Amino acid sequence: MLKLENITKSFNGTTILNKLNVEVKDNSILSIVGPSGAGKTTLLRCIAGLDRPDSGKFILNGDTFDPADSTETERIIGIVFQDFNLFPHLTVMENVTLAPTMALKQSKEEAKENASGILKELELQTHVDQYPFELSGGQKQRCDCPSFSNEAANFVL
Repeated sequence: MLKLENITKSFNGTTILNKLNVEVKDNSILSIVGPSGAGKTTLLRCIAGLDRPDSGKFILNGDTFDPADSTETERIIGIVFQDFNLFPHLTVMENVTLAPTMALKQSKEEAKENASGILKELELQTHVDQYPFELSGGQKQRCDCPSFSNEAANFVL
């Protein structure tokens, strides 16, 4: 379970998140809905460790953790952005294995082996040698998912 307690985040004196409390149970789906500027992206960025909240704490399965500690967060939380984060000069396989080799320090062989299984599940196994410009929008988004798909990722944002 992921629990956020009293998360507060401000920018230039304007409070965006004010003592927000959220509890996300294991194997559940949570939708965050609100108008533009309500703080949805800010909340996700704080959970993913891309922005540091002004105050509050994050608790995962009873243990406090710091999302800004990238070595810890990369193994716990995966994020798929609205805009695809694929390198145009890399193939699908190269894009998918980049994060595990760089951030998780997997060998290229291990990352490729893990990616092959994930790409098959995502029906992308026939596209491994293609470049992002050769993929549909849905294929690009699915291609972005395996960058965090490992046995240790607890949450996907």
